[in-house]
Amino acid sequence: MNRTAVAKRVPVAALNEAYVKGLLVVAATHLGAIYEAQRIGSDLSAFDLAQNEIEQLSRPTRSSGGGQGLRLSHEERLAIEQRAMTMSKAWLEAAGFSVTDTSKNSSFDFLAVKDQEELKVEVKGTTAQEVSSFFMTKNEVNLHRTEKGKTALLIVSRIALTKTGGVVTAEAGTLTDLMRWNIDDWDAVPTAYQMRKKDVR
Repeated sequence: MNRTAVAKRVPVAALNEAYVKGLLVVAATHLGAIYEAQRIGSDLSAFDLAQNEIEQLSRPTRSSGGGQGLRLSHEERLAIEQRAMTMSKAWLEAAGFSVTDTSKNSSFDFLAVKDQEELKVEVKGTTAQEVSSFFMTKNEVNLHRTEKGKTALLIVSRIALTKTGGVVTAEAGTLTDLMRWNIDDWDAVPTAYQMRKKDVR
């Protein structure tokens, strides 16, 4: 849904460089407040916040056990996600696939094409030594169930995090490929519920 964040009607006669610059400063101030609210989630409903939490958990995270952990900072999550994506793209290209990044607007990370066959690829990353569990969103689960045989899962484990001068860097990693994986070979365990008030008649 498209929404107008800031708008102001200005008479043509009032248009001059100084006036326009002043309006832009005011608009930038308002937009800054809006973006900061979005960053911390204060403009979201409780359900939206819960959904956002699940979305974050479905991204690469750290764990001392066999799955994804819950204690990463935003910067650490991004660094691990980028490392997993970079390694996965390189692996797919080395395997002869033409790769398109679809992570920004689809429920899968890469569209990989080889010999006119398409694979929708999900990427997961972690600092764990082994991966026996990970988070997926509802849309991701639905995709891999409805398009079984036409999707792939690439898991990058053993990613190493370092922090120098406040900058987080992710390096190394071991890639495990599950091409045309069967999601039904894994247990889908509910970790959150949407609670709705019953319609009492």
